[in-house]
Amino acid sequence: MGAHVVRYHRWQIETWANAVPPKLRDAQAAARYEQAGRTGIEAAEELAAGERRQESIRRARENLERRPKRIRRKGAS
Repeated sequence: MGAHVVRYHRWQIETWANAVPPKLRDAQAAARYEQAGRTGIEAAEELAAGERRQESIRRARENLERRPKRIRRKGAS
């Protein structure tokens, strides 16, 4: 019996290998915010959170549009 050793797929490892550290990625945004008088990392985190929130809101709206108006349940008369 082969013991289950492989925990990650190659693509996962590859994505981790070439993942850009968030501090580097948000360097420009951080610099911009620092001019406004805030620390870069805080600003970058704030920015990321805002983007994530926008994304989730958009997804929720799309799902609402896609959903049929009335859901018929089996057994509900």
